[in-house]
Amino acid sequence: MNFDYNDDGILRALTFRMDLDDVPIYFSLTPDFDGVLRAMRKTNAPKNLLTIEQACRVAWRIEKDWLEAQLAKIESGLASPLQLLLPYAVAKDGSTFFQKIAANGTKLLMQ
Repeated sequence: MNFDYNDDGILRALTFRMDLDDVPIYFSLTPDFDGVLRAMRKTNAPKNLLTIEQACRVAWRIEKDWLEAQLAKIESGLASPLQLLLPYAVAKDGSTFFQKIAANGTKLLMQ
């Protein structure tokens, strides 16, 4: 597992490896802290909690809960790792599969 921090000491990405069919595949989670902060501002959250630091904590809690749910589905046989984690798979150039799809619009999905 690898933790990537920005210059302010905020955890920006969590990268981990799973061996699938004896092939190591890396996955990277990079939550959108600004998106979480925007969502928090739409609620009645106390003003003192409307900070990027709190948004980071909330975002990572969401990621943790989501990943635990995905791993439970994998362990129970409801889905395969690639079925659930493919958007987060890291290519050789360091980008995720989702980033590659997003950069090409929906062209890849329409073929």
